[in-house]
Amino acid sequence: MDAGFDSPLRILIVEDDEDDYILTRDLLEEVYGRRLRLDRAASYEAGLEALARREHDLCLLDYRLGARDGLELLREAAALGCRAPIILLTGQGDRSVDLEATQAGAADFLVKGQVDAALLERSIRYAIASRRAEEAQRLLAEAGRELASSLDFATTLQAVARLVVASHADLCAIDVLDDEGRAERIAEAYRDPRPTVAAGGAHTTGDVGPDPVAAEPGLAMPHGIALRELARQVLDTGEPVLRTAPATADGGRGTGFAPVDSDPAAPLTSAIGVPLVARGRVLGAMALGTTRRRAFDPADLALAEELARRAAAAIDNARLYHEARQAVAARDGVLGIVSHDLRNPVLAVSMVADALRGLLPDGKGQEYIAMIKRTMAEMDRLIEDLLDVTRIDAGRLPIEPEPHSAAALVAEAVEILRPVALERSQILEVSVAENLPAVHADRSRVLQVLSNLVGNAVKFSPEGGRITLNCVAAGAEVRFSIADSGPGIPEEHLPRIFDRFWQARHVRRGGAGLGLSIARGIVEAHGGRIWVESSPGAGATFHFTLPRATAAPTPA
Repeated sequence: MDAGFDSPLRILIVEDDEDDYILTRDLLEEVYGRRLRLDRAASYEAGLEALARREHDLCLLDYRLGARDGLELLREAAALGCRAPIILLTGQGDRSVDLEATQAGAADFLVKGQVDAALLERSIRYAIASRRAEEAQRLLAEAGRELASSLDFATTLQAVARLVVASHADLCAIDVLDDEGRAERIAEAYRDPRPTVAAGGAHTTGDVGPDPVAAEPGLAMPHGIALRELARQVLDTGEPVLRTAPATADGGRGTGFAPVDSDPAAPLTSAIGVPLVARGRVLGAMALGTTRRRAFDPADLALAEELARRAAAAIDNARLYHEARQAVAARDGVLGIVSHDLRNPVLAVSMVADALRGLLPDGKGQEYIAMIKRTMAEMDRLIEDLLDVTRIDAGRLPIEPEPHSAAALVAEAVEILRPVALERSQILEVSVAENLPAVHADRSRVLQVLSNLVGNAVKFSPEGGRITLNCVAAGAEVRFSIADSGPGIPEEHLPRIFDRFWQARHVRRGGAGLGLSIARGIVEAHGGRIWVESSPGAGATFHFTLPRATAAPTPA
């Protein structure tokens, strides 16, 4: 009878009764023949020590081990990090025991006198397949969380390597190509071969506890040369590789494919190499090796490829983010330099225009001078906007807050902006609550925000439209609201409305698209908030808040 597994199964039988052990052994040999590697533990302590080493694909556990309880061993093995599925064998068919075994984590529950070879094979197949699927999903979920936790892909890949070794491999190495195409070892993880102490003081070789791997990139790792050669092959071809050493006479695996640095105590029995590919580019390679576990099979290769796909996406995203940040920093640096250097020629042109005003007669000459002055003022405003953007990004926007009457700020803004609205026959209404508290604010900066928001309302409202400016107390803040009667803002544009240099495509360009971004920077520098509410056809309302001053409320 063939159970259909690609590599020999290593099964542990924890059984203190000799006759029951022989019966179980004979059933297993009938199922697997030479495709079986069988170990026995004849006591509770020996069983726990063997399970702690995590070298087996499956365990058949007796329900009673002398005076000890197999369920207790099951729970203790789980606490030590044992991941092999455990099938509980008992001499009684009590369903309460079945339920208790399931709750303790047993993969199945079989009654010894009722088990034949076919039933045992089905139970083992189901237990191993279920546990492998469960472990694969757990690995992908945990790796996904690690990869999404940071844009430092070197750190996240190291965490992923440790996860792989904790559940699916004995060694893992991840190489990433640098900008010049050279492979750099980013992460390594492997099972620590040093002895550790299991329950009861027994010494084991392997890993016990929640942190079962050693990971020190750049130092000598067991079988490191073999994994490096495998990674190099994957990087050269861009194709995944699954290697398994040839079977030996006793049904085990040899070490023929990696003789260079094999550890005789733990020979490398199989290995997987997969490329890290994102957007059609090979970014690196991941290599896995196994020494004491079962040999890898196509299902393990598929899992490694999926894990590599997610890791490559994380690397690609991190690099794109880094490149974007560099581009933004370079652009802002240029903006700062250009805007600063433009100041002098703009000032020079404005001074020449002032000088010409006294030399030219009234009429066309004076009209041209006025046009030059308006243009220079607009250029100066744009330069100041560019400088404000770079100051906001650098966290150096000058803010000198003092107690100011909110009502007075509104009145001053309206006095400046009402003529602009009248030019378009628009009505500018003002509603200020009584006993409005003072705000802690920089007067000129708040006027800049109000001018920007009211100016936008004037621009987007039709001739004869209505613009409303409200101001009310709102807890520890004062809220300013500017509503227009324009066409409104489509819902898909709302998330980007405060982005720099962004304007809706259908809007005529009347500036650089910096006004709302600067308004947000000013408001947030005061410790306030800014947002917009709108729907197509119903206009838009911009709100922003400023903190109340400690001074007593002033009447409107």
